[in-house]
Amino acid sequence: MTSGWLLEHGFEDLHTDGVTFKKEDGTVSKILLTIHVDDAIVATNDDEYYQKFMDELGTSFELSASGMLTWFFN
Repeated sequence: MTSGWLLEHGFEDLHTDGVTFKKEDGTVSKILLTIHVDDAIVATNDDEYYQKFMDELGTSFELSASGMLTWFFN
């Protein structure tokens, strides 16, 4: 996944660390995404918006989803 793809698909670079992006649909739905090497963590408040994003992303990249995040190494 590249930042270029995200920007082309309506994501905004948050300019905090170079790897965190946000997308809003104009209502209350939001996606927050952060990338680390070849992995990403996606947070959303709308399951349908998430699925639409994953479907769109899957047309350009090979994906595997690990499900809900249960831990994060800091």
